[in-house]
Amino acid sequence: MTRPSDDLKMIGVARLVFGGLVLLRTTWLLGLLHLRYEAGASPLLGWPSDRWHVAAFGLALPPWVVAALCVGRTLAIVLFTLGAWTTSAGVAATILGYVVLSQNVMGYVNTLHLLLLGMLVLALGGAGTRFALRPEPAVDPRSGLCLVRALVVSVYAWSGFAKLNGSWLGGDALLQLHDTGIVGGALSAVLLSTPWLRALTSGSVAAAELALGPLLLWPRTRPVAVALAVLLHVVLEASVHPDFFGFAMAALLLSFVEPRPSRVLDAAPAT
Repeated sequence: MTRPSDDLKMIGVARLVFGGLVLLRTTWLLGLLHLRYEAGASPLLGWPSDRWHVAAFGLALPPWVVAALCVGRTLAIVLFTLGAWTTSAGVAATILGYVVLSQNVMGYVNTLHLLLLGMLVLALGGAGTRFALRPEPAVDPRSGLCLVRALVVSVYAWSGFAKLNGSWLGGDALLQLHDTGIVGGALSAVLLSTPWLRALTSGSVAAAELALGPLLLWPRTRPVAVALAVLLHVVLEASVHPDFFGFAMAALLLSFVEPRPSRVLDAAPAT
C-alpha cells in the first residue's frame, strides 16, 4: 500500500525550492551572485533607510522595530525552507513579511505578494511533512494538495480574466510595454512588429492563461499543461523579465507533478 504522505511528496520539494527563492529575493544573496532584483544596499528587503517612503494607512513603525521584523521574517523563512516547525514558521514569515511591506506601499510588487502568499499556502498545505528537518504529521494530504493547486489555478485564471479587454486583446498594451522598455528582446520585436501579430500574441497569452487552469486540473492533460506552463514562464522571463514571478510559479507547479508512490510492504507471516 502507499503512504498517506505520498500526496505531499512534491509539496515538500516545492517548499525547498520556493523557500530558497524567497530567501534570494528578500536578502543580499542576489547581490553576491550579481543577479537582478537584489535587495539593494540594505542587508534585507524592507530594511529601514532615510529614503522617502509612505506607510500603509499612515501607520509608520520605528526603524528599530522594522529592522527587528526584517530579521524575524528572514529567520522564519529559513526555518520554513529547512522544514523546522514549517507551519508556524511559514505563517510567521508571511505575517512579518506583509507588515514590512506595509511600511513602503510604493515598493509593493506582485511578485512579493505571490512569494508571501505562496509560502503561506505551502505552510498550511502540509509542506512540512516530507523532506523536512523536523517532519510534521500529515493531517489531510489531499486537502493540502488541493489548496496549493487552487492557488496556482487562481493565479492563471485572474491573470487571464484581467486581459479580457480591448487594450490588451488589440495589442496596444503590449506595444506600450515594448515602447517603454518593459518588454524587450528579439522575440518580442518580431511578435509585436505588425498590428495583427500584436493582436495574435496578446490573444494567445490571454487564452493560454485561461486554459491552463482547467488543463492542470484534468489528470489526462496535466503533464502537457505543466510543460506548457513552464514554457510560458520561460518565454515571459526572457522577454518581459517579470521579477521572480515565473520562478515562483514554476516551483508551485511542482504540486501538479505526480510522484512515484512509496510502497509499504506488509510483513509476511512466518511459515
